[in-house]
Amino acid sequence: MGSPKSLRQILLQTGLAWVANLNDPEGTFSIGRTTDAVHTILPASLDVTPRMNNTAMTEFLVSSLPGLHNYSTIEVGDMPTIIDEKQRRIIMHLTGSGQTERGPYRNEYLWVLTTSDDGKLIKESFEYIDSYLFTEYIS
Repeated sequence: MGSPKSLRQILLQTGLAWVANLNDPEGTFSIGRTTDAVHTILPASLDVTPRMNNTAMTEFLVSSLPGLHNYSTIEVGDMPTIIDEKQRRIIMHLTGSGQTERGPYRNEYLWVLTTSDDGKLIKESFEYIDSYLFTEYIS
C-alpha cells in the first residue's frame, strides 16, 4: 500500500479534476462541488449576479455561451498553481477557448477555489475573467 495522500496532494487533485470537468462536454457545473456551493464571476464591473448556486451558474453559462462545444481549458505556465492548505484554497491561472453559436470564444481566468474540509469538493469559487474579452464576446 502507498502512503496516504497529503492534504496538499488532495487539493491539487481537486483543482485538476475541476479543470478536467470544465473540458468535459458532458460535465455540468455541479460536478465536484458541494450541493450548496456558490460561484462569483469577477470583476464586479461585469455586473454578474454574485454567489450563484450550481443551477444558476449552469444557466448563466448556457445563456452567455450558447451551444459551447470543443471547449478546452488549460493551465497557463507563467504562474504556478497556489495551494493554501490552511484555508483549503486553490488558485489557478487558466485559459479557455471553444466554439459557440455566436462564434469562437476565448478567455483568460484566475480561479480561486475553496474546498470542503477534506479538500475533495469545491464549496466556493471565484472566477476572475478578462472582462474585455468577455464583454466583446457577449455584445
